[in-house]
Amino acid sequence: MIGIHILMNFKKIKMVQATKDDNLDSIIEKILSQKSIDSKFGIYSMFYITHNHYIPGVNMLIQINDPKLWKLIRKAYYPSLIDKLMNFLSVK
Repeated sequence: MIGIHILMNFKKIKMVQATKDDNLDSIIEKILSQKSIDSKFGIYSMFYITHNHYIPGVNMLIQINDPKLWKLIRKAYYPSLIDKLMNFLSVK
């Protein structure tokens, strides 16, 4: 069982755990229940590693329900060709 503690101002707010019983609905609920976009991204990253077979469905629902989060996820995990070229050219 993997868990992430969400900390803000050194106060523990909530612990989210990835269990073997998680399904698409529970994963989406855990991601979207977070308040900040950074904590949503952190929870998505945890499920990206632990439950990667649900990621296509999660991506579709996040695109519909939270476009700002999807933009962050797309840049981090699914960069476009232009993003890749910009990263390549900026690193020398």
